[in-house]
Amino acid sequence: GSAGVSGRRALSLLRSLLVGGADAVLSHSLDLVPLLLRLLKLCDPSLGPAAPASVLDLVAFSGSPASSAAALHSLAGSVLSLLLDHGRLQVQRTPWERQK
Repeated sequence: GSAGVSGRRALSLLRSLLVGGADAVLSHSLDLVPLLLRLLKLCDPSLGPAAPASVLDLVAFSGSPASSAAALHSLAGSVLSLLLDHGRLQVQRTPWERQK
């Protein structure tokens, strides 16, 4: 659904800001860790069929449980690993310069 598209866009934007944005993005993004953990649990393809409430949540969020859930899981995992592994984030970061 449209919420799934918006979720993927938001995660992609967050990843781009973490890699190429100001250092303050990291400190503000750390508040999202519990949400990303929940999203990873909800979209985990290795868990097999989820509880009915989770399936309804997932279908409403992603639109198609199979492919969208895997893509959302992968993107959320990528963002979460950048948030939790500062060394990895520093390797991927590009210098950010404030526009004058």
